[in-house]
Amino acid sequence: QFSSDFYDGRLTGDAVFDFSAIEGEWAFHCRVDRADFDRLTHDLWDYKEVMGRMTGWGEINGTLQNSRGLKGLGEIKIADGVLWKIPLFGELSKFIPLLGVQKATKAVAGFTINNEKVHFEDMNVNAGIMSLTAKGDYKFDESLDFIVQGHFFRWLFGVGWVLDPFTKAFEYHLGGKLTDRKWKPRFVPKEMLFQFGDDDATDKPKTEHKDAPTH
Repeated sequence: QFSSDFYDGRLTGDAVFDFSAIEGEWAFHCRVDRADFDRLTHDLWDYKEVMGRMTGWGEINGTLQNSRGLKGLGEIKIADGVLWKIPLFGELSKFIPLLGVQKATKAVAGFTINNEKVHFEDMNVNAGIMSLTAKGDYKFDESLDFIVQGHFFRWLFGVGWVLDPFTKAFEYHLGGKLTDRKWKPRFVPKEMLFQFGDDDATDKPKTEHKDAPTH
């Protein structure tokens, strides 16, 4: 077992290693309480002014030979954050303007690890008038495959669920790589996709080559 300070918070857990197994099996369980999310994201990805406190837990097991057998599950919660400073969320505010004027302070995401990917089934980001939900996969090769939706007033009993059918207009697919993200609207006419940098997705008129007129 272990217990230590972790970015002004607390990290506790335990680890087990079985070297008698041919592949060298291991298991790891940990819990993080109120770690400084700003300092953590700055050290990991050089993000600035993200703010917030991170709490969560995780259980992971695998072998020492490769990552194919890696399995696990867990949950992460962010409180009192400024999450639009994270590029992933800041980019989405370009397509949904209301997000840019709301303060995203809370987020929660449960995850599982299997088949060389991390699957998020129900990620929620609270941003006042509009909140975000997302589900999808982050693969070990850094590729992304997520569906992200914006919801109006979902926190307000009754009203949010009435407006939920309109979220299709704010539904996006997030693909590409972690360092080269690609956003695509899922229910927007194909002719409008050029606004999202997808020139190939639009129907382009074919150029006809005609013989030059003879004199």
